[in-house]
Amino acid sequence: CRELEVKKLLAVGTEALRKATNREEFTQKIKAACGLQIRVISPVQEAELAWKGVTGGIKATDEDICLFDSGGASTEFILGNTHKIKQMKSLTLGAVSLSQSYQSGKTLSSGDFDNLESIISAALNLPFAFSGRLIGSGGGAVACAKVALGSERFDTDILEGFVLGHDELQRQIKLYRNSSIAERRAIPGMEPERADIIPVSALLFS
Repeated sequence: CRELEVKKLLAVGTEALRKATNREEFTQKIKAACGLQIRVISPVQEAELAWKGVTGGIKATDEDICLFDSGGASTEFILGNTHKIKQMKSLTLGAVSLSQSYQSGKTLSSGDFDNLESIISAALNLPFAFSGRLIGSGGGAVACAKVALGSERFDTDILEGFVLGHDELQRQIKLYRNSSIAERRAIPGMEPERADIIPVSALLFS
């Protein structure tokens, strides 16, 4: 922000802070340390901001779009077009929270994978049917796309609009299922800091 000479900076907290019992203490420490006042937003506000961020960068259309925005502690599904939101659903499913809750050891076991697949499948009961364009956003989507490309670079010209197919996601899930965190870090395109949570990100997207 300093390098880009940002004049106004707004900081928001999402699901992790919505659930945190020490939310007030944490936000006060951040304010004391760097002067930022964190505003904890609702799931609806989070979905609306994600929608504006994505639709602001694509061509206007009346075609239905479903945005899949998955983060560390929640996942939002937003249905609409570039003119308006029609429906939305926020689920308390995130790559970090699920990894922490259902990983029995230092890495995900075969049983952990099976358990996570069941939990995610049961939770993804959306209140709307959809057959149009699905757009993924968030760090997990970018990480899976980079692994599919085998590229270390964050190149928006390539990543924006990249099609992440079902077969590729199944390939990645199989790859992560049979590898340790250290082995995942060596996968071409992998962001090393995401190696521990990337299996859950791929499961959520699949």
